[in-house]
Amino acid sequence: MLDHPSPFRYGIFMRPGPAFGETALRAMEIAHRQFGFRAAISYPPHTTLVGSLALAVPERKLLDVLDKLLASRAAVRMWNKGLDSQFGDSIGYNVNEDGAGGPNRRLRELVTDLFTAVEPLRTHPPTDRGIAKRKLEDGSGFEGHLTVVGHDGVDNLALTWECLEYLRTLGLDGPATDPGDTVSLYRFHSQDWAGRYWETMQWAVMKSWKLG
Repeated sequence: MLDHPSPFRYGIFMRPGPAFGETALRAMEIAHRQFGFRAAISYPPHTTLVGSLALAVPERKLLDVLDKLLASRAAVRMWNKGLDSQFGDSIGYNVNEDGAGGPNRRLRELVTDLFTAVEPLRTHPPTDRGIAKRKLEDGSGFEGHLTVVGHDGVDNLALTWECLEYLRTLGLDGPATDPGDTVSLYRFHSQDWAGRYWETMQWAVMKSWKLG
């Protein structure tokens, strides 16, 4: 039973450039087809800016807000530190830092502005997966990453680390930098937002914005 009138959730993502996207997709395919991980490959390669967004307004309002915010926004250069473990139970590319090893402040500013802009539009369906944590998010704790093995990594940590070593052997760290010039809005549908939503999830690109 849905606890929210709309079955859709939305994601505002930074789309990787062609070189980074191709490398990440290859890593995700190997993690899926060689090791059986499915959660990450149910998405396109991306860095989440605002995720799992349930709307309390028509989606046209969200598009209008993003049009206004992103119309004259400069691109956000991204630095990729390569494949590594993330959050202790998954695998991804670290894109959280700048070229000097500090936080990527321009990326964090974009995330903060997006959270501020969409907050009046969103609702929090009470049975969505991880909703208690998501209610507290405001962008301040942002950690930029592009996931290769996602939520199902926790189901078999030994296999997750085996997969990481396998991918490292193949040299799939990707380019050192990425232009950070395309933000895309995705619409998602799943039969079970409370559980293993990725097993039935479908998605569509609603619109992309070219930055700066």
